Amino acid sequence: MLTRKRIILLVSFFLLFAMIIRGQSQKPIAGHFQKIYFKEFVRIIEASHAYHFYYDTTQLDSLRVYIEANNIPITAVLDQILDKTNFHYAIDSFKNIFIVLKRFAVFTTLPPDFFSVACERPGPNTRSRTPDR
Repeated sequence: MLTRKRIILLVSFFLLFAMIIRGQSQKPIAGHFQKIYFKEFVRIIEASHAYHFYYDTTQLDSLRVYIEANNIPITAVLDQILDKTNFHYAIDSFKNIFIVLKRFAVFTTLPPDFFSVACERPGPNTRSRTPDR
């Protein structure tokens, strides 16, 4: 019989393997994107690839895209488009692309010890604080 530790290790291995396979199956971007608004670029990429963009449309409504993509990864395309802007991006394992101002951080994964940190629960002698009115 498998021990709990071995089962967790086996499941973790398969999940890691699935994520690696998923990450390698990125279809490169190809196209001539000249003088189109970012909104149109997003529409084209979402229609032809498995990516989905999340961004504030009011912040990027005037951004124009000028790029010749010859079978290059989405990361290289976004690096070129956002190079001289105040924006950066993050891509998670589900191909969601988050574009935010550079002053904000985007974390697409949880910290490694996220589930191992115990939450503090109020004890019997702990008083809950109610807001002052």
